[in-house]
Amino acid sequence: MEGCVGSCGLMQPSLFCCIDPGASGGYVLRRPDGKVVELAAYHESGDIVKLCAFLKANNVSVFPVVGVIERVWASPVMGVAAAFAFGENFGAWVMALKVSGMPVYGVTPQAWQKVSAPQIGGQGPERKRALKALAVERYPELKPTLAICDALLISDYAVAQLKAGKALGDEL
Repeated sequence: MEGCVGSCGLMQPSLFCCIDPGASGGYVLRRPDGKVVELAAYHESGDIVKLCAFLKANNVSVFPVVGVIERVWASPVMGVAAAFAFGENFGAWVMALKVSGMPVYGVTPQAWQKVSAPQIGGQGPERKRALKALAVERYPELKPTLAICDALLISDYAVAQLKAGKALGDEL
């Protein structure tokens, strides 16, 4: 099965790098046992490069780091500059992870939210606030912000998919 980890033929990952590629997004480094190693918002492309250099230095073929990134597209309501910046961010993350030697899987918001937040409804800012509230409820000690809540819930998705032996998403 495409995008499967563990029981589906790829080596067990040592770490997931889960990413919300939005302009005010964040990333979470999480072990398959569920322990969050690091989470942070990112502010510029230099943050992406520093993280990938760290991951590359700690990536070994027996226990690889696996990237899981939210696969979204520009919205018709976005302005041209915002849509371009969004695509640039997504591309920068995918390229940096791949150059660092990591397999990268794209997961749609619908797919990860169905697994990690099936009870959350609404749209737009209302939904985003509800997702943040869910992340805060699950991980109060981590003090999730709007910038990192999606990445944290994407990491819930990655751990759940691994445990179930299911696909992480489409390999990018």
